[in-house]
Amino acid sequence: MEGFSEAQNKHLEEITLRLKKHEPIQYILGECEFRSLKWFVSPDVLIPRPETSELIDWVIEDWKYKEGKGIDIGTGSGCIAISLKKALEKMEIHATDISKTALEVAQKNATNLDTDILFHHDNILSTTLPKEEKYHLIISNPPYIMQREKKEIAPRVMNYEPHSALFVSDEDPLIFYREIANFGKEHLHDGGYIYFEINALLGQECITMLHQMGYKEVTLRIDEYGKERMIRCKK
Repeated sequence: MEGFSEAQNKHLEEITLRLKKHEPIQYILGECEFRSLKWFVSPDVLIPRPETSELIDWVIEDWKYKEGKGIDIGTGSGCIAISLKKALEKMEIHATDISKTALEVAQKNATNLDTDILFHHDNILSTTLPKEEKYHLIISNPPYIMQREKKEIAPRVMNYEPHSALFVSDEDPLIFYREIANFGKEHLHDGGYIYFEINALLGQECITMLHQMGYKEVTLRIDEYGKERMIRCKK
């Protein structure tokens, strides 16, 4: 292109080729915008979605001006934990992820966005967090897309975003919700809350499971697209 150097033209050609292969522009640039902030992202983490911002808003509505301690399970880029900390200054916020590289991304975002988050390398399916650790709220956007839904997933997601953060088996699609709810039974203060982002196809199943596990005030919320996308429950 006229007006560009040879190196700039080559770089532009490389970007164009990557876009033609459906690679997300956020990974190409190494950043994205979420909640009016700039976030570092890499293929080690999911690109933050608008529906996740709605989940964050729900927590902020409930906890604005309150003190306490919360934990984001499966933090990825850190977008949930960091957004909560910026809005809920009186809250102590922890975050976990099974992926060390994801935690590196989250830590970089926490530093860039001047937030103090306590990160833990942990697998919720076999957690090693101390039993004495207690929280007032748990929030999670765990993997929830069933294997049978893969054919409906856009190439930019299917070919580039981390499958471990997206997919669960068809045989046990609620595995992470169940284990997080079990974690909550031991680690939530009485009267504490869990907030989930969910698969719109599994809302009623998730509600039934949480009731059976003894949680109260199980509330389903619809997202801006009209889908059953969020659940809140109380210990």
